[in-house]
Amino acid sequence: MIRGSLEPRTLLQPVQGRGNNLDLAPEHPIPYAMINGAWVHILLCADGSYYVGSTTQDPDVRTGQHNDGTFGGYTSARRPVKLIFQEDFPDIVQAKAFEYQVKRWSRAKKEALIRRDWDVLQALSRRRAGKSRPTQAS
Repeated sequence: MIRGSLEPRTLLQPVQGRGNNLDLAPEHPIPYAMINGAWVHILLCADGSYYVGSTTQDPDVRTGQHNDGTFGGYTSARRPVKLIFQEDFPDIVQAKAFEYQVKRWSRAKKEALIRRDWDVLQALSRRRAGKSRPTQAS
C-alpha cells in the first residue's frame, strides 16, 4: 500500500485557514487534519479493476468493510479488494472533488497516480490528439 502526501498539490489547493497534516491538537496523538479530514483511496479488486472512493473513516477500516460485504455496489461482486493507494484531504468536500476527478481518468493515469509517477501523470494529462485547451476570453 502506498501512503503519503501528493507531491504537486496543483490538483486541489488547501483550504485557507486550515492546518496541514503536521498540526497537532494537544489532546489528540494523531494529526488534527486526520480527525476532521477525509481520504481518497483506490482499491484493487479481485478482477483486476480499480475502485476509487472517499471516506472520513480510516481507509484500512473502510477496506475491511468492502471485503466484509458491508456495501453493495461495485466492490461487492469483486472481492477481495486490496487497498493500494490513499491520500488525505482536509475535508470531505475536497476528497469528493478529487475522487470525482480520478474516476474519470484512464487506467494508465490512475496507475501513474498509484506509483506517484508525476512525469508520466503529467504526460498523460496532456490533451489527446494534441488539441490545445480552450482559453477563456479576458
